Amino acid sequence: MKHRCCLHYIDNEAARCGLIKGYSPGRDNAFLNHLFWVEEGRPLCFTWFDRVPSPSNIADPPSRGESPPPLVCGLETRVCREVPVPPGLQEGWARQWRVYAELKGAH
Repeated sequence: MKHRCCLHYIDNEAARCGLIKGYSPGRDNAFLNHLFWVEEGRPLCFTWFDRVPSPSNIADPPSRGESPPPLVCGLETRVCREVPVPPGLQEGWARQWRVYAELKGAH
């Protein structure tokens, strides 16, 4: 993804605005925004966020535990594949989240 354009379509206006600004007044959302930008900055890609309503969002069914619909591209139909999370990434996020939760509990 280095030096490539990366489009993110989001069906939640508050999440979209928080990611664009890199800030959220809510602590949990601010922390998640921070995690996103740490990971997003590594490949040095060009990021763009746009709004998409839930019925048009291909990521909406998987977020509800359903299979994504097939995509129709011209005359071809394509089925989305699951993209695995790189090993260790979730564990790193979990460690950061625990530290954050401990700090939040101390306040």
